[in-house]
Amino acid sequence: MVQAIIFDFNRTLFNPETNKFSHNVGKILTKLSKGFSLGLISSREKGREDLIKTWKTAKLFRCTKIVKIKTESEFIKMSNLLNANPKYIVVVGDRIKDEILIGNRLGMVTVWLKKGKFSSEIPQKISEEPDFIINNLSQLTKLLDKINIVNLP
Repeated sequence: MVQAIIFDFNRTLFNPETNKFSHNVGKILTKLSKGFSLGLISSREKGREDLIKTWKTAKLFRCTKIVKIKTESEFIKMSNLLNANPKYIVVVGDRIKDEILIGNRLGMVTVWLKKGKFSSEIPQKISEEPDFIINNLSQLTKLLDKINIVNLP
C-alpha cells in the first residue's frame, strides 16, 4: 500500500511559464492528504521559497524541502521525514532525468507527469523509465487507487 507521495514543485504543481498553479491542484492535494503523507521537493530558485511559504495549500505537506540539487540523499531524508519505506512511496514529477531517475534508483514507485516543457524527453536508459505516465494531475487519484489494488511488494 502506498504510504506517501513526494511531489516535485516546478512544472508538476506550479507552472513557472504562466506563473500559475496546475488546474485543481488544491482540490487534488486536499483529497490526497486524507489518505497519504505528502512531501514536496523543489530546486532552490529565486523567489521559490517565498512562493511556497505563501501558498495556502502548502500546509497539506508533511514536509517540504527546497534544495540546491535534487539528490538520492535528499529523497532518503524526505522518506524518513514522511516516516515511510521508499518502496511504498510514489514520486510524481515532470523530469525523467531528475525525480523519476532518483525515485527509480531508490525503489520508489515513479509517476511521470508528461506535459509541458519536458514532455518530449525520452528515457535513454531503463533507470529513467517511469512506472506510470499521466498527462495531467487529475489522473493521479485514479492511478493511486489502481496501484493500491495491485498491492506493492
